[in-house]
Amino acid sequence: MNGADIAVDQSEPLEEMVLRKLIIEKLPEAMQMLTDEERELIKKIYFENMSHRTLADIYDVSHTAIKKRKDKILIKIKEFCNCSGPIIEKQKFSTRNKSFPL
Repeated sequence: MNGADIAVDQSEPLEEMVLRKLIIEKLPEAMQMLTDEERELIKKIYFENMSHRTLADIYDVSHTAIKKRKDKILIKIKEFCNCSGPIIEKQKFSTRNKSFPL
């Protein structure tokens, strides 16, 4: 076997892979620092695979409001993990905190 026989997965840049691993390692602790409402929304989106539109119907808000809330929570998690890089800083969001019942 020589170097030509080894397949290298280049689908995800190394920096993003390392950042993703760091976030995953800190995720349980990061989830604990979220409010109950934030934690519930993240669980419904990522663990129960509920769509933004379904959640919008449940909470009687727009799907855009659900997406913005999710994005703010993800930024909060990423800041807690003290991570930065392309996977983390793709978008900046307003700090206005519009709440909706969860």
